[in-house]
Amino acid sequence: MTKTLEPVPFDHDRVRELIEAYIDGRLDEPQQSAVRSHLEQCDACSEYFARAVDLEDRIRTALLGDLPSVELSTAIQHSLAAKGRKPAAVRAQGAWMPSIRVVAAAALILGLLIAGLPAARLVPHESRIASEAVAQTPVRELRDWVASGRPLDVGESDPRRLRAWFERRVNFTLPMPPGANGDLTLNGGRLCHFFDRAVASYMYEFERHIVSIYVMSAEGLDMPPDASTGVTIGDGDYSNVIVTRGGLVIAIVSDLSPDARRRLERQLRSLTSGAA
Repeated sequence: MTKTLEPVPFDHDRVRELIEAYIDGRLDEPQQSAVRSHLEQCDACSEYFARAVDLEDRIRTALLGDLPSVELSTAIQHSLAAKGRKPAAVRAQGAWMPSIRVVAAAALILGLLIAGLPAARLVPHESRIASEAVAQTPVRELRDWVASGRPLDVGESDPRRLRAWFERRVNFTLPMPPGANGDLTLNGGRLCHFFDRAVASYMYEFERHIVSIYVMSAEGLDMPPDASTGVTIGDGDYSNVIVTRGGLVIAIVSDLSPDARRRLERQLRSLTSGAA
């Protein structure tokens, strides 16, 4: 009997690396299925995918209009080949054409060089994130994750090894996660994505409740009042204790009772006492 192999699950980082190729249809069938399966289950990556598609559409409209002429396509390919680079290709109108992002980037860089200006990386403009979203989004993320039954991205009870795992995946310096202490157990971590940034989630169990400690860059985030010294915001059965520390935001999300939450905060003093 032939056994049908299921696609190997991809994590958030791998899916986002493959989004462009997924949009262009350049993945093989197992990869295509794995990315599609992840997008069906992950709201954050689905949102990332939708923004990528929207950005491509806007680039096409703003910079290219119709598909580029054969002459322009050929010139760009020759230029890339001369520099030892191979342009990505997509199937378009019955012929192999350069990826729309390759054409758009090459046309833009060419224009900047002609004008004598340094080429700058294009990034979409994002407005600041309101304090209400800073308070509510981590709670919704944990609630959705618990309901989904998805596993941790990494199971690790050693604080140093867990921080090392995250340091390869985020662009800020992480505080050391507190280790096991009394009723507090470190189970591992998850790499989350919201507010257009990577967010580290240290995952704990405390008095038989799940606790997620989210750590993220504070750049572009409006803080609730008193966040510099710690503020607790309730959302249904869950609460979010928000603390700012240097250039970071630490959000401690759980469904603990107020008394249990105070006991937890004493256990986490090493993480929150340096709030600034």
